[in-house]
Amino acid sequence: MAQIQQFQKITQIRQSEYTQKNPENENLQDLIQRKQNAEYGLNGLDKQDISQIKRFAHPPIIVEKVMIIVCILLSHTFREENQNWSACQKIIYNMQFLGKLRALEIEKINDKQQQQLQYIHSISEEQGQRVSFVCQCFYKCIKTIVEIRESQYYKVKRQIQLIE
Repeated sequence: MAQIQQFQKITQIRQSEYTQKNPENENLQDLIQRKQNAEYGLNGLDKQDISQIKRFAHPPIIVEKVMIIVCILLSHTFREENQNWSACQKIIYNMQFLGKLRALEIEKINDKQQQQLQYIHSISEEQGQRVSFVCQCFYKCIKTIVEIRESQYYKVKRQIQLIE
């Protein structure tokens, strides 16, 4: 028992030393934890929750904006001129979009998408929360994905890819 406690203490010390030497890693770990929490929220959504969003003929502006950002994230072909509710409904009509969002590979977000995703910064979590729980879940997921993609880790990774 004493050996286990000693091992845990040594591990904590090493992690602390590493974090002090690499503060950007702690930020990335925080972002990854937040992404896992956001995915947990998405996993709690079911068909009825998604139907609540899809039923809107004219959704609240926040719902429309958040769902358009989801569509930008999921479809490289979702163009700026098509960013309206009816185009978005075509993508979210298929329940597969939720699985695609969960399985999204952040590395595959291209620069044009990343630029369009910046709009998420103009929306607050409270705005999404006031409208609906579903909107808030999508907001948290997108916001975290955008912040991870903007992190120093991904900036360096992208530069390396461009060099290769």
